[in-house]
Amino acid sequence: MHVAPEEREKSLGTLLGLLASDGVLAFTLRLAEPEAERGMYGVSMEELESLAVAQGLQVIHSSTNEDALNRKGIMWAEIAFRRGAKI
Repeated sequence: MHVAPEEREKSLGTLLGLLASDGVLAFTLRLAEPEAERGMYGVSMEELESLAVAQGLQVIHSSTNEDALNRKGIMWAEIAFRRGAKI
């Protein structure tokens, strides 16, 4: 993720301010060792879900996938949220 851990809660709040009441907020996360030289920080689906739920969102989709280019040590996660939604 390109957002530093200490900025994530505020950044998510900014996105929520732009989200329509029936909008969907979706993320694709690169699950691999962070690359500091590229401004990337480690992140987990659990962390993002926790931040989102604390701001009134509910998960409507989550999945984890192998890297399509078969790069060793890289996986991808998709997670989507909606305000007060039920799965």
